[in-house]
Amino acid sequence: MRKFLEEIRSKSLEDRRSFAFTASAIITGLIFIIWLMTLGVKLDLLSNDEPAEISENEINNNQANVISNFKN
Repeated sequence: MRKFLEEIRSKSLEDRRSFAFTASAIITGLIFIIWLMTLGVKLDLLSNDEPAEISENEINNNQANVISNFKN
């Protein structure tokens, strides 16, 4: 990792800015995808006529589903 950082530091300012923009766009995209994956679960809970009471098991199951989607 140290070698990689030194390589980035040795590049021109324009290249470093380009790398920073690309890295931040990728991270933002990943966060957005995770948000979209969990949004469907939240909307389903809100659309029910019943009060939105969620048990600890349901939360753990939802988290496990999101994690398993990344593994597939």
